[in-house]
Amino acid sequence: MREQALAVQRMQDYIDANLDREITLNDLAKESLFSPWYSYRLFREYTGLSPAGYIRRLRLSRSALRLRKENLRIIDLAFELGFRSADGYTRAFFREFGCTPKDYAKNPVPIALFIPYGIKFRELRKDRTTIQKHYMEKLTLEAICGSLYLSPQYVCSVFKQQEGITILDYITDYRIAVAKELLLNNRYQINDVMLMVGYNDAKYFVKVFRKKTGVTPSEYRKMFI
Repeated sequence: MREQALAVQRMQDYIDANLDREITLNDLAKESLFSPWYSYRLFREYTGLSPAGYIRRLRLSRSALRLRKENLRIIDLAFELGFRSADGYTRAFFREFGCTPKDYAKNPVPIALFIPYGIKFRELRKDRTTIQKHYMEKLTLEAICGSLYLSPQYVCSVFKQQEGITILDYITDYRIAVAKELLLNNRYQINDVMLMVGYNDAKYFVKVFRKKTGVTPSEYRKMFI
């Protein structure tokens, strides 16, 4: 993961941990290890929001969750969130959700909450593109994680949360899916297909293919050709 992306993630983490406090651009710059001006530029580039806009939307969404679950006075919640007055909080809440905090507390209708998506998780989704571009090569967890500057264990954990399977299973599934397409073309020998999808051992390729499809590569070809 590029240092700029990691810097934005550090700023996001700081905001999340200090949402009930005053957060300045200088605070965020200290976390990002860049200048305030460059920190602002990076944050806007990666999240699509200014730091102030991001903080405001996150605070309002967190406040909506609390209004739905807790019995709170609007003025107390406003001051907790850093608003200078209940009126200012009410106006901001109405602009964001189309109803007042008071009305929402009485009748919590469905609203579109702002859910921040960590930059590191967005960057991790690029793993799929890496796999799809290099499936024919020898792929290791270390190679996949190298550009992200994150541990293989961490990347595996997050990838499984996002995709529902491990990275290694994803690689295997993708390779077999490509192999099935290539086997429909008589121009390619089975050994050619094996090499084209990143396998070097014919017995292992057949074993994996049968495990995923229930048939061998040659049996699969005969089913369709």
